[in-house]
Amino acid sequence: MQPGIAGMGGMGGGMRAPGKSGLTFEHILNRLQGELQKSRETGTELQSLNGTMSKVHDTLGGSLPSKLPPYPHTSPPVRPLQTLDAPEPEPEAHPAIPPTALSDL
Repeated sequence: MQPGIAGMGGMGGGMRAPGKSGLTFEHILNRLQGELQKSRETGTELQSLNGTMSKVHDTLGGSLPSKLPPYPHTSPPVRPLQTLDAPEPEPEAHPAIPPTALSDL
């Protein structure tokens, strides 16, 4: 061992010679690429969730959905309310039941 390395042994455990740790550049690179892929997938999911939350916010905030058909510039004609000059007919009493039957009960 080199004299400078031997004096650092108490600071964090024993030091190994370069290349003897069991980790290779390929192993580290593969791990980093896997983490990068997971990060990209998480970013995509978060963007989708953000879009959905924006739609919910717009709906609860009272704004109209963006895909409504355009409002017609002309309205259909409105028919005037027809009034009847004849008086309303009175409800017919059932002929078999006299009007006093309720008071007799």
